Amino acid sequence: MFVLTAAATAQPSAGDGRPARDAHAPVVRCVRVLTQDVWTPQEIASSGPWLRVARQGMNLLHANTRESVIRRELLVSPGARARPELLGEMERNLRALGLFAHVAVTAEDTAADGSVAVVVRAREAWTLRTLLSYARSSDGEQRWSALLEDGNFCGGGTSLTIGAGEDEDRTWRRAGWRSPRVRGGPWSLAVQATDQSDGFDLGLQVARPFRAQADPWSVELQLRRRDAEVRWYVSNASAVGEDPARPVSLYGELPSREQQARLTGLLRVAGREGGRLWRLGAGIEVSDPAYRAPQAGVLLSDGRLVDAAAFAEGAPTLARDAQPIVEPFVALQTLGRRWTTGRRLFQYGAVEDVPLDPGLLLRAGWSSRALGAEREAVLLELGALDWSRAPGGFWLLDARARAALGAAGQRGAVADLTAGWLGEARGLHARAFAEAALGERLGGREALVLGLLRGLRSLDYDGQAGDRLVRWTAELGRPLPAQLLGFWQLGLAAHYAAGAAWWRGETRGLRDARHEAGIGLRVGASRAGRADTARVDLTWDLAGGAPVVTAVTGGLF
Repeated sequence: MFVLTAAATAQPSAGDGRPARDAHAPVVRCVRVLTQDVWTPQEIASSGPWLRVARQGMNLLHANTRESVIRRELLVSPGARARPELLGEMERNLRALGLFAHVAVTAEDTAADGSVAVVVRAREAWTLRTLLSYARSSDGEQRWSALLEDGNFCGGGTSLTIGAGEDEDRTWRRAGWRSPRVRGGPWSLAVQATDQSDGFDLGLQVARPFRAQADPWSVELQLRRRDAEVRWYVSNASAVGEDPARPVSLYGELPSREQQARLTGLLRVAGREGGRLWRLGAGIEVSDPAYRAPQAGVLLSDGRLVDAAAFAEGAPTLARDAQPIVEPFVALQTLGRRWTTGRRLFQYGAVEDVPLDPGLLLRAGWSSRALGAEREAVLLELGALDWSRAPGGFWLLDARARAALGAAGQRGAVADLTAGWLGEARGLHARAFAEAALGERLGGREALVLGLLRGLRSLDYDGQAGDRLVRWTAELGRPLPAQLLGFWQLGLAAHYAAGAAWWRGETRGLRDARHEAGIGLRVGASRAGRADTARVDLTWDLAGGAPVVTAVTGGLF
């Protein structure tokens, strides 16, 4: 992830923080939809011979979005009021589809009677994507994936995905289909299947999401079946550990078959006409995990083979987390209405939407044997996210926690807090983040893992694991003035990071934090509606050793 360049002005708001709502806002006379190709005629005409042919070919290969796809996202119609907050929400909804490189919704052309035309201007994004991801850890282990995705199949807004890759020494193949709307209605449908060398993953989602913030209700059904090998992390100070001071993670792989179903509904109870939105919900989740130890024993990551009984003794939460759960729950969600836009947050090219009011989601449920569950506990979950303006940029605060309360054998908890700042000055982009996480009786697959994809580039993917994690990072970068072929935005960056993860009972701790520094290249697709930033880095472990080259797409350092 790169850094923020600038933020646009937030939508107008009243002094009490509620969005400005004008009862005398102009009446909508009509809604016009204007679309542009990926490359405009002016850009093609100003290109060199080879680039001109390439851009013309991209326009021909790309299926432009049907006007009906755009119109089904409209929140105003002739006769309605053209309120600024509704026009801004339409922009965000259209950007969230990932189909457009630029979207603008404005009220124009005031008539003699005071009515206006709402004009939707959408510039097509290149949605036929070949997503190549490659990562190489410090010990030479590699992970790769290649996906071909058309995010706008035949211009209908649906997404088709096929791909293959290698993850945790396993190959996989994937196919998926997602429709943001079914037959233009409020419902959406998604199906995804992943065929792995060690199993199969099938998921189905049917949902009626909140199309507008003030919609009265939403509902979602998720079904999933997964056959795979699960990495179950254990402490180096456990019964199967050999050295409590060992600085790398220890785990065994367990074949598993898990079936999950979740039904959730949310109802708006406040905020229809303005101010903060409040939603109450309820649902039920059923999960039936099944882990089976290989007859030959469990092969540990350090090469030792231990029998199933010994591994279970070293993994005390295994018996708890292998129990079926039937959990009816209630939920509370609150969101604000103020938004702004920024760049180089999670993407490197497209405009990104940023909520300026904190959001909160609380969930509480009870898994009971009376309902057919084997694990009996009160289950709690919290998520809170807050973007706030700061000198030169933004503060970000992200807090997440979950807990199981009950008998001693059923308890477990984890809390994670991430705080950071992103800003810009004189063309330089700076960011600084810190994360702290603490767990108690974590299930082995829920271990806090510090590594290449989370925190440190010079570590392996699962370099350190535990129920305690602390890390911090800083980065300074600058985008290059020219885009590669007019499609890829490039940038250079220097970074520093440090962190440690460990289990309670091990002799390691924060004093043993690993420190690293390096330089890197940032690459982002400027003509794509959604595209994670690719990072290619040369990193040195400050304790010594040769530099490590890593390439990672996605994630947050």
